Amino acid sequence: MITNLLVSDDLKKRMVTTRVCKACLRELDILCFSRRTGRTPDSFHWVCRTCATEKHMTHYRVVKEQKPFVLRCYAIKAKCNQFDLPFDLTPDYLKSIWTGFCAISGQEIYLQADRSDPFHAELDRTFPHRGYIKGNVVWASRKFNGLKRDATLEDFRCLIKYLAKAYGDV
Repeated sequence: MITNLLVSDDLKKRMVTTRVCKACLRELDILCFSRRTGRTPDSFHWVCRTCATEKHMTHYRVVKEQKPFVLRCYAIKAKCNQFDLPFDLTPDYLKSIWTGFCAISGQEIYLQADRSDPFHAELDRTFPHRGYIKGNVVWASRKFNGLKRDATLEDFRCLIKYLAKAYGDV
């Protein structure tokens, strides 16, 4: 049910419709700012959403470049919490097992690569049901980790048998 509220002229004058962003110093509509409860008189942030997003992304890029193992550890821990998987990894442990090469193929892998890059470094669980625990993870390329993601040894035997038949036994 929609009701019409009568707003006094005095209240209309006091309602804020614009705000100056503290970062870019532009005067913007109040809706360009995220809502916030209890900290400012009109309950909106002092930095516009665009500037806040840019600040967040700049910080993320710096952390990704300077502390890649910390970032990976936090991301994996969040995944484990979401799916109720065992987790006991630390950034120092991830750094200690980093070789720069895929544990499956031996090819060079990159921490800073784009996630769509087949040589992007990912953590692979040797035995998936054990979770992300020390001794059960290795660094692998996205390409090979994706290949083995849900496959069993029998699946690989069938694939090899098919490829040998299709291309001739090499």
